[in-house]
Amino acid sequence: MLVGLPPHYNQNREQMYHDRCNKPVRVPIRSGVVKDLLDGLLQINPEVRLGSSKGITEVKEHPFFKDINWESLKAREP
Repeated sequence: MLVGLPPHYNQNREQMYHDRCNKPVRVPIRSGVVKDLLDGLLQINPEVRLGSSKGITEVKEHPFFKDINWESLKAREP
């Protein structure tokens, strides 16, 4: 994502799909807020994934999006 390759990238597609479902994602980013967002979104277990308890509201409330005015953004839709 923010690092140039998808998580678990592998030229062997079968291995990549296996890893995607079974291995935790290693986030090579040091920024606490970005790392926290990616760690939350890329959890293997959907019950603990960011957004699992309050849906999109939980994602929108993450500190990474603190400067986003969601109402203004929604008003810009065609």
